[in-house]
Amino acid sequence: MMDGEIEAAYRHCLRIVRGHYENFPVASFLVPRNMRRAVASIYAFARGADDFADEGDIAPDERLKRLDAWQEQLERCGGSSPSRHTWRGGPGGEDKEVLKSPPQPSPSMGREIFEEESCLNPVFLALKHTIREYDLPVQLFRDLITAFRRDVTVQRYETWEGLLNDYCRFSANPVGRLILCLFGYREESLFALSDCICTALQLTNFWQDISVDLEKGRIYAPQELMKKHGYTEDEFVRKIDSPNFRSLHRELVDRTRRMFLEGARLPALVRGCLSWEIRAVWLGGMRILEKVEKRTEPFSCRPTLGWRDMPSIFARMIRFRKTIDHSLKNNGQ
Repeated sequence: MMDGEIEAAYRHCLRIVRGHYENFPVASFLVPRNMRRAVASIYAFARGADDFADEGDIAPDERLKRLDAWQEQLERCGGSSPSRHTWRGGPGGEDKEVLKSPPQPSPSMGREIFEEESCLNPVFLALKHTIREYDLPVQLFRDLITAFRRDVTVQRYETWEGLLNDYCRFSANPVGRLILCLFGYREESLFALSDCICTALQLTNFWQDISVDLEKGRIYAPQELMKKHGYTEDEFVRKIDSPNFRSLHRELVDRTRRMFLEGARLPALVRGCLSWEIRAVWLGGMRILEKVEKRTEPFSCRPTLGWRDMPSIFARMIRFRKTIDHSLKNNGQ
């Protein structure tokens, strides 16, 4: 049996999950019940760091101090937990010990692993248990904090590659890799496909939240693409919806869609409920991107998923292969 204090910490993380709006499923019913708490602990960690970077009227220096304190607690939780994870992008073969089924929780794992230190914040109490239980690479959590620090310190990106490599690599990709690790998948080829989907989800959120980010002083559309389409930063700040903006917006959406399609093979390469969960996330992201593309007022309309979208998403989950083939055909791939 799990220690009562740890159980309470996981319940706290689940409440955080249920209390925040998200476009895409978090710890959904598609994830086995015994793993939902682990997903919730990861989300609660990221949610807390994100709030430090974004929420409230707080000076940048104070935000960074809070993120530093958040990372200090992470280091206490991670300890010397081994990591077999690398950031190489292709199928490298360097990690020969690939788990083929989800790791099983240790029945003896409980309060004894916390005797060395006290994690007073319940998020970290749960997260430490998750990291040890599933042997998760702590570096991926550090990468998430790196992204949140950049939310505070970086407000423009010069190139498309810079946006992907200097931000999305840290903000979105670690989450997908952590979920794969939870289910026992550690092949670099799967990580690469997951990175495509997660980066596309992050980009979709950028184009969905153009006005929200502008209020925080951020423009995620790369400067090189703005210049290419003859759209200035002053026009962006003043929310000028012009033909040049529409041309820029179309290219951003097209590039994001291609990234979704590059990762679309992933559900076929994993088994069971994880395959269904990835289908749901992929289809939800694509549906948001469709709404972003079709909106008539990009600076005032924030498209979201609603209950009316669910029947279509569920139907496409069942015939996912046909959905992918149709999308590839429409995009000339």
